[in-house]
Amino acid sequence: MRPLAVRLPPELIHWLDAHRGGEARTTFLRSILRDHIRRQSRSKPRAHAAAPQRHTPLL
Repeated sequence: MRPLAVRLPPELIHWLDAHRGGEARTTFLRSILRDHIRRQSRSKPRAHAAAPQRHTPLL
């Protein structure tokens, strides 16, 4: 996968610096994104299973 250059707003950079605990910004961002992707992938099957299934009426 190719790296994607993203310009972050200054307030987000300040938040990252305040919360990353000495870890590199890129490492910290990757861990946040990895956790987000993991949560999304786990919630997709549950959301799909909870969605009502539409059946065509038998005529």
